Amino acid sequence: MKSNKRSTPLTMFYDRMYITGFKHGTMYADVGRKLDIIMREMLGVKFYVEELKDEIKKLRRDLNDRNTGATTTAAGADSPNLLLQGIFPITTLNSLQDVDDKLQSDEEFREALNLTLKKLKGKDYRQSVGNVLRFLFTNELAADLAWSGTAEKAALKSFCNVSALIFDICKQPTATQKDVLDIIKNWLRNSKKRRPTDLGIPPL
Repeated sequence: MKSNKRSTPLTMFYDRMYITGFKHGTMYADVGRKLDIIMREMLGVKFYVEELKDEIKKLRRDLNDRNTGATTTAAGADSPNLLLQGIFPITTLNSLQDVDDKLQSDEEFREALNLTLKKLKGKDYRQSVGNVLRFLFTNELAADLAWSGTAEKAALKSFCNVSALIFDICKQPTATQKDVLDIIKNWLRNSKKRRPTDLGIPPL
C-alpha cells in the first residue's frame, strides 16, 4: 500500500541519513559534533537575548529614576555575570571542585549563577537540562564525568552543590527528579560523540 506521507527536502535528508547510517552499521560520527556546535551557538544567542532584555529593563528604570528624581541603582548591581566571568564553561575537574566549593561558601556567587542559569531554561525540562549542562561544562570535561562515577570517570553527584543547582533549575511540574537525572546521564554518556567543543557560548 502506497504511503500518503508527503516527502519534503528535510524529511528526505533525515530518511537518507537514517538508512545510510544503519546500512553501514553506524551513524555519521560528526553529526553529533555539528549538532552540538549549533546547540551551543543557539544557547549563546538565547543567553545574550536575555541579557539584552535585562539591560533594557535597567535603562527604563534609570530613565524613570531620573524623571522622578529617585536614586539610581548602584553600578553593577544588575550585572551578576561579572562574578562569573571567565569561569564557564568549566574545563577541568579541579575547576569543577572550585565552583562546587564556591557555591557552598559564597552566597553572592551562588545567587549570580542561579539567576544566570534561570535565563537558559527551555520550553521543557529536556531542553532546560541540555542548556544548563552546555553552559556549565565543556564536552571534554563531560567526557570525564558520569553521574555515579566509574573507575575512569569522576562522579558528578559527588559535587553536591553543582548537582543540586542543576536539579533546582531544571525541575518542572511535569518532570520528576528521575526524569531530569535520566537526561543528565544520557548527556554525559554521549559527550565523546560531541567532542571537541569547537564552539561554546561566548565567555561571560
